Amino acid sequence: MEHEGGTLSLGGLKKLSESAAAALAQHNGRLSLGGLTTLSSGVVKALAGYQGDWLILDGLATLTSESAKSLASREGVLSVKGLRTI
Repeated sequence: MEHEGGTLSLGGLKKLSESAAAALAQHNGRLSLGGLTTLSSGVVKALAGYQGDWLILDGLATLTSESAKSLASREGVLSVKGLRTI
């Protein structure tokens, strides 16, 4: 993946594999994945390694407490505007 800087917005994405999440985590700009409504533990682990300034997951309605801790441990802003339950 060669996209660097700026915002990579994939709001139409409904599913994400662990390998795709790992590749996206290498992006150097903002990463918007607002179309995702659920995340597997493997995807969470990959996205927790994302080092960009903003990770936008506004489509999530629920997260396990373990997933929330993992995502919250990363540097930068985490946006989960749709989150209703942890």
